[in-house]
Amino acid sequence: MNRSIHFLLSALFLNLLIPSFSFAVPANPDDIEFIQPDGSVFTGHLIGDEWNNRAETQSGFTIDQDQDGTWRHVLRFEGNTAVLGNTRADQAPAPGLSQGLRNTQPRIPSDAHNRLGSPEHSHGEGPHAPTGNFTGPVLFILAEFSDRAGTYGESTWGNFVSNNIADYFSEASYGKANLVPATETSGVNNNGVIGWVNLGYPHPNTANSTGTANQVITRNAIIAADPFIDYASYDTDGNNVLSSEELAIVIVVAGFERAYSANYTPSVWGHKWGIGFLAGGAPTVDGVSVGGFSGGYAQFGEIHQSNSSNQHQATMGIMVHELGHLIFGLPDLYDTDGSSSGIGAFGVMGGGSWGRANGQSHSGESPVLPTAWTKLKLDWADETEGISVEALTASGDPAANSANSVRKASTSVSTQYFLAENRQPVGYDLGLQRWLGTNFGGVAIWHIDDSQSTNRNDSNRLVDLEEGDGTQMGSSRGSATDLWYQGNGTTFNDTSTPNSKLNNGATSNVALTNISSSSTVMTVDFGGIAPGEIALSTTDDFFSNGEVGGPFNPGSMVYGISNSGGTPIDYTVTKTESWIDLSNASGTLAPGNSVNVTVTINATANGLGDGVYNDTLTITNTTNGNGNTTRDVTLTVLPVTTSETINDFDNDQDSDLLMVHDTGILVGSILQNSVPQTFDFLLQADPTQGWSVHSTSDFNGDNNADILLANTTTGDYRVVTMNGSSVITDTVVLFMDPVHGLEPRGVGDFNDDGLAEIIFYQPSSGFTALAYLNGGVFSSFETVTIIDEANNWSLKDAVDFTGDGKTDLFITNSVTGEASVIEMDGSTPVATTPILSLDPATGWTYKDTADYTGDGKTDVLILHTSGALGVLVMDGLVFQSIYVPGGLQAGWDLVNSGHYNNDGKADFLFHVPATGELIAGIQDGATITAYNNILNLGPGSGWNFHSGKPLN
Repeated sequence: MNRSIHFLLSALFLNLLIPSFSFAVPANPDDIEFIQPDGSVFTGHLIGDEWNNRAETQSGFTIDQDQDGTWRHVLRFEGNTAVLGNTRADQAPAPGLSQGLRNTQPRIPSDAHNRLGSPEHSHGEGPHAPTGNFTGPVLFILAEFSDRAGTYGESTWGNFVSNNIADYFSEASYGKANLVPATETSGVNNNGVIGWVNLGYPHPNTANSTGTANQVITRNAIIAADPFIDYASYDTDGNNVLSSEELAIVIVVAGFERAYSANYTPSVWGHKWGIGFLAGGAPTVDGVSVGGFSGGYAQFGEIHQSNSSNQHQATMGIMVHELGHLIFGLPDLYDTDGSSSGIGAFGVMGGGSWGRANGQSHSGESPVLPTAWTKLKLDWADETEGISVEALTASGDPAANSANSVRKASTSVSTQYFLAENRQPVGYDLGLQRWLGTNFGGVAIWHIDDSQSTNRNDSNRLVDLEEGDGTQMGSSRGSATDLWYQGNGTTFNDTSTPNSKLNNGATSNVALTNISSSSTVMTVDFGGIAPGEIALSTTDDFFSNGEVGGPFNPGSMVYGISNSGGTPIDYTVTKTESWIDLSNASGTLAPGNSVNVTVTINATANGLGDGVYNDTLTITNTTNGNGNTTRDVTLTVLPVTTSETINDFDNDQDSDLLMVHDTGILVGSILQNSVPQTFDFLLQADPTQGWSVHSTSDFNGDNNADILLANTTTGDYRVVTMNGSSVITDTVVLFMDPVHGLEPRGVGDFNDDGLAEIIFYQPSSGFTALAYLNGGVFSSFETVTIIDEANNWSLKDAVDFTGDGKTDLFITNSVTGEASVIEMDGSTPVATTPILSLDPATGWTYKDTADYTGDGKTDVLILHTSGALGVLVMDGLVFQSIYVPGGLQAGWDLVNSGHYNNDGKADFLFHVPATGELIAGIQDGATITAYNNILNLGPGSGWNFHSGKPLN
């Protein structure tokens, strides 16, 4: 057979035989009675678990039974077989015999965890390990045999499920883990207990040799319980396989618990496992597979007894320990090779499962609470970095919660860190009193190395207690001075004993100092290396804008993200909207390193309609949360405008009428395709008081044209904001003393903020400045440039030639006929570019600017002395061509270039003073195609029509 195929088949067979490595409860630490065949009694204790256990005398000598049942001293181990001496265990050992002899080759080899698919590597995050808030049902099945009936009634076990176990996990998880009784119809309905069910064969008495027979017990018990429970109703994910998260199955076996004592039979050793092939495989009941590798089971003996007078029902410690394995995927934190006690009694997944408070009679009545590491891994406690002085509430205190009970001190190695928690004789931590004394209390400091999977390696454990008294715990369960408090250990750093160095001896810089006196709330000063923290290169939010269809400016923004702390961090940058792209949106940052995250407005934005769109960048430190922040992204999409639609009071991209009477009365008329819809009185700008209409533009950002009134006598300027032909506000916005010789010469949006500014001009010098209005309120006055009036240059118009959304200055020379554009960026001239030249001798003059061809670019209108009109077609600052659309008839005046048929191409508004007619000359980018009569007020009516511009 091909060697690789043979290997695969062998591995497959092995997994069929043993679906997963078994987890067990450690041995009861009590002194127990050992009984010789002749009735002699001596005292000793058990050490280890179901895979690797031994018995010792009180003097620490290893003992085992011979074939006759006599307990004798162990001389040595050969393989995993004890070689016994001749001396009985209740007699003095042979001279020179070593204490603490242990089997270094347990029945399941130490690497079986990997070969057999053990969940130990999961650190509480196995395939069915729930974290955070969780509600899960628990089922106890009571199994008895043809030669061994159950002792304790079903209702007493129901009390464990409904009360003791539920209460323990609620306190341990700060209310997040809610274990409830399964629904069943045996005995007391729905108390989570079925039985006793008789399996119909003798008790196999597996004792300390857990194996297939234990799986068979479980298999048969699950089947025997089927009439009383609908297993399928718990298959919440519908995969036809029950996980322990869906239903935790616990088998209570009639007889004794071998982890409690070695002398009473028949017994089993409490464990968590799964049903393998040799046991018949996981049974299918009610159409679902139960008890196999994906779900597993827990099993323990119903009776605890260590001497002739203390028989009692199994205590809770063994139950919650095995449920920690079964439901939450927790590994054993005692030292499974027996060379030490691991975490000792300081956690339920170690020796603390046998906790006993003062006044209690039996081990395991008060199992101690889980370690800080367990709570962190199961999301029962918050992963909060200790910063400066931190207050820690005792783990078992009613005021303890996920936020105030654990603090973390990170190191430069992401898998190694320290945890601190306050352990006091309160709640289930009263169980520590059997080892630490009545009034123990202090801070437990844990060194965590998540690169490890177990506590077997004494020099590099997964979870290791740093003893406050500097003395290694060894094989003991711990002492009160292993905790840190005033009067014992108060400083834990790189030079203390023990120290905060990494497992390779390198400095971690972690320092926990000034630890307070023992109390329900203790304080610890966290110092040393600063935990990783996000720092951003800029506090600015991202603002971009542009017209429908794009482009948008700016198109992107760069945020520099750095790690300002001393430990590595992982980060993410997230957004919601599809019109944003992100680069380097996640990664890892070492201390001092940085990365640039580019936020880009993508092509999806081109399909957005006009409006304001918002998103939020969420920058998250996923390691510890330090420096988490947000930045706003705002995209303003503006309506497409070929050029500003003059006198558009209702934002329909169609020009309207602004009628001004000689008396100063203003009337607005809304037009649709050259047809008046309304005529509304607006106000009176009394010319006898110096008032006149200067221009129209959008001063408040609502896309409706507003009216600027000027009083060159007093120097006052009013902005009349409009909504259609209705006046919204009429406000004096600034004062410009006429003595300065500055006159208003136009309006425009020079900084692309959607709000018009006022151009002030001094004809004698060419001095040009801008008055900025913020929502109709004067903001600032800024100098722009000097136009060379001395050499016949003057300001002709203000319009955007370059297409950047910012108004430019159009200047002309009355002598040479030249025209130039001063490109503007706010108040700053960027460049002056000559664009045209008209010889005045030809009779042509510059008249207006607008988009006459509908390409979104500003063109220039020229007027001949004959009345002919010419359009100089521009591409930005480059002349393209000229066309003559038509002309003015004799006696006609050109009012403005507006949009009067909504085709995106500027038309011409003509006024005939002799007749009073107002006519729209509709042009298509080549010629005037129609003359539409708008209205006729008759000759001499006193009504004039304002162009919306002051310069033409």
